Parts: sequence; C-alpha cells; structure tokens
Amino acid sequence: AELKFEKFSARYRGFSEMKDWMAKVEKETLAGTGEVGFGTVRDIVKDAGEQFGAFNERECNDLRSILLDMEKQSKKPGRVRLVDFYNMTLYSHWNFNEKIEYLRELGVLDETNASQPMIIVANYVTAPNNCLKAMNVYSVCCRDLCEDLMAQLEHKLASPSAPPKRIAELVAGFATATIAAPRELPEGLVQRLEELSLLHGGEVHLHGRLFSQWMHHAFPRECPYPHAAGTTNPQTAEEWLERTGQSAMASTEEMQKIVQDSCSAGEAEGLGFVSELPWSHDEELLVTGQEATQVRRSSWNSV
Repeated sequence: AELKFEKFSARYRGFSEMKDWMAKVEKETLAGTGEVGFGTVRDIVKDAGEQFGAFNERECNDLRSILLDMEKQSKKPGRVRLVDFYNMTLYSHWNFNEKIEYLRELGVLDETNASQPMIIVANYVTAPNNCLKAMNVYSVCCRDLCEDLMAQLEHKLASPSAPPKRIAELVAGFATATIAAPRELPEGLVQRLEELSLLHGGEVHLHGRLFSQWMHHAFPRECPYPHAAGTTNPQTAEEWLERTGQSAMASTEEMQKIVQDSCSAGEAEGLGFVSELPWSHDEELLVTGQEATQVRRSSWNSV
C-alpha cells in the first residue's frame, strides 16, 4: 500500500495542492468537535466528495491554459496542432499522449486539413479521458464553460427559441476569460444566425446542433464543437482498451512519427493553414414539437 501511495503521489502533479485542500476540508469539518469518530469521518468523506469538483476545476483551468498557450501556431481559435500537442509530451512533463485513433473517437480532432489534424481544446478538456472516476455511479469531469453562457442566454430569453437579432444582441454582451465584452460580432457570424432562423420560421432554436455549432464559432475556446450524432464514441481509456484490446496511449515512436509527418506536410504546403473553423449543415433538435428537420449539405464547409 505504501509503495502504491508513493507511486501515486509522484505521478500526480497536483498532489501537494490536493493534500493541502484535503487538510482544509478536514479542519473545517472537525471544527467545534472534540473527538473523531465514525460519524465525523463519514462527514469528512461526504464534504470532500461534494467539494472535490470545485477543487478539480483548478486543474481543469491549468489544462485549458496550457493548451491555449499553444493556440497561436494553429492560426485557429480554440485549436492546437497535433504536432504541438505531442511535442508537449516529448519535451515537457505534460502527458498529452493519446493515440490519434482514440482522439478521433473522443470527438476532439479537427481534421479539416487531414495532413494537419488539430485538437479542439473545448472538446478535449471536457472529454472522458480527463474525468476522474470517483465511484461506479459518477465521475468528476471538467466543467463545460459553454453551459454558463447558455444559462445566461436562457435566463434572458426565457424561451426555447428567439429572433436572431435578439440573440446576437445578447451574445455580443457576454464576456469570458478569453473574450471581452461588449463586442461587435463578425458579419459572417451574424449571417449564419440569420440562416439558422430561416430553417425554423424566423426564429433560432437554442437547443439544436446548429446553434451549438454557432456558439462554438462565437466562443471557440469555451464551447465544444458539436459533432453529428453517431460520428463519435466518447469513452475512457480503460473502456477503449477493453473494447479494442489496445492501449489508448501512443508510444514515443508513434508520436515522433506523427510529428515528423506533420512537419513534412507543413513544409510541402508552405504552412498554408485555413484559419476558418469548420461548419456542418446537419441539424439535430433536442426538443421539438415536430420531426426534426435534417438539412444535409457539405459536411465540412467553412465560414
């Protein structure tokens, strides 16, 4: 048991912070009690379980920051080139070493340019591979920052749909850690919103795939890209291993090969990356009074 503890504490980069946090929880729970019994231990475990999500979000924010620091090379907001992603593992203490096949099934890859795949930061941070399995009934995962934005929008609109002009006015006033407000939305983004309203009688449905995609374009670092249903298969590394019989982690040789191939492809193309984010015209409504309209055009058109 001691050996396992030593290995865990050595591998867990935030172990010292977690230990201090746990000591704080214990102190707060034990305040005012004169003895430690089964009841107080039970309360400590309960309080730690309820508060761990907030503590874990600190590490989630560190993960977001590290990834977004690599965004510049991709020339796309909210994107990190796979070559830079793997280089962080090869030449630093960060372990970004998931296999490309596993990343693809997770739904965290932007393969608009097949020779230069990129990590979608918002999708990666909230993916199952970054969750902590607390027990069999739930896991602790990084928060989807887009939910906060959607909550603001739903509160102000108090309706499942709204005119595009009203949505644009509200969204232009939403600030995040990476976007200042108020701001003027790009003309192309406003035009997309108008197009969405034409599909549903002049109003935009908030709880559909296309609006989620629009939010990803409006907040590319906070809102995940919504892949079409059935095109991804989010799962933990353990579930991937059980299903495929292969480790979800890439070997050093596999990562080096992808880095080399990516660099060669970039030189051949003159590093001419497309800066626009992908746009798919497939609609999927979560809640509707009639059969959801499927609008199928080109799957990976760009704005």
